[in-house]
Amino acid sequence: KEIDTAVNSMDGALSYSFPNLGWGKTRVAVNKDSDGNYTFYLKSWNTFESHNLTSKSPVCTILQHNMEGIGLGISRKLTDKSSESREVKCRAKGDDYCAFAIKQKGKDVKALDWSEFEDECQALDSAFSSPEG
Repeated sequence: KEIDTAVNSMDGALSYSFPNLGWGKTRVAVNKDSDGNYTFYLKSWNTFESHNLTSKSPVCTILQHNMEGIGLGISRKLTDKSSESREVKCRAKGDDYCAFAIKQKGKDVKALDWSEFEDECQALDSAFSSPEG
């Protein structure tokens, strides 16, 4: 029950705190798979890391690792699992916003195959079409 409380509060907490900290307008969608692993999908419309940059690869490493740390903290403390993250969209690459996926995994899993989560990320991506949505 503690994990569900923490997960359910993430969108409200981050959509309030991130803009006030200068990290941009942000929303979070969450999915729980059949194995009980959560995927957190964070969309940020105006991160400072990608502002006025052009790149072939994602550039928001500070925000990605910050989010991975939050996911890892929740995973380890409340579920005895681990997590991994990726920046899956970036304004510096020409996307409309930056997006990050944080996926829980078992402690014994070395690395996730992110191609397996493409459909899940697309479904979570559509959860918020705008910063207000």
